[in-house]
Amino acid sequence: MARGGRVQSGRRHYGHRPRTGSARRAVRPVRATWVEIDLGAVAHNVAVIAAAVAPAALCAVVKADAYGHGDVPVATTALAAGASTLAVALVEEGVRLREAGITAPILLLSEPDPGDAAELATW
Repeated sequence: MARGGRVQSGRRHYGHRPRTGSARRAVRPVRATWVEIDLGAVAHNVAVIAAAVAPAALCAVVKADAYGHGDVPVATTALAAGASTLAVALVEEGVRLREAGITAPILLLSEPDPGDAAELATW
């Protein structure tokens, strides 16, 4: 017996068997979920933070589609409320903001792929 679980045929098991075949199909589907984003609340929060950090500039991080809340609407709202810069993780995220007409400075939080150099220069 291995520490932390029983070993059978070279596999370690921890109190349950892996689901296979019909057992996997019997798993209940995940319930549908939804979220409402109050852009008024976003604007209020950004304005409060911008005032608190002044005269420093505020950078709104909108990577990963603003964490699933909609990158363009959140970015637009944040900029209107006092953020001066945006931050994204991927080049494509910054391109999407530029294509939406956003002209504020955009900080790329990760090292770009060398193959993206031409696209970066375009924007």
